[in-house]
Amino acid sequence: IIINKTITRTIVNGDYNEIINTMIDKYLLDIYYVKKEDWKTLDMPLENKIFNLNIQLTEKQFNKIRKGHLPECMEDKWFIYYENNKLYFHRSWTGYCIYVANICEDLKIESVIINIKDINKDNIENFSGKNYIEVLKDEFYVLLDIYFK
Repeated sequence: IIINKTITRTIVNGDYNEIINTMIDKYLLDIYYVKKEDWKTLDMPLENKIFNLNIQLTEKQFNKIRKGHLPECMEDKWFIYYENNKLYFHRSWTGYCIYVANICEDLKIESVIINIKDINKDNIENFSGKNYIEVLKDEFYVLLDIYFK
């Protein structure tokens, strides 16, 4: 049996409540699905653009993605949840909906709706053309890697 140092220290110190709580927390995180109601959110504004991305997900990636992400600290920038074949990305501080990714039955992120009202206002003029689609794909890969390894 492999036991991490924190659990080993806890057992040695005789604090079994802490080890039980740690195990329960880990178990609950593994089965919990984040819901819209878990955070203050705002709807996607009418000022938005749709981009086709065609990012193929594996079943393992999709199973992690649909659990969503609940921010744990102030530095955590995103609140993410999955609902009705859409993955919603909200800024954790403001609740602004920045991205809505449409996920098809074949586990492909087909398109993304982008909030051009509240996203980085300096880059609004860059929201056209193939170059931005590549930048957006790169950003999505980073977000998927950070939150859904």
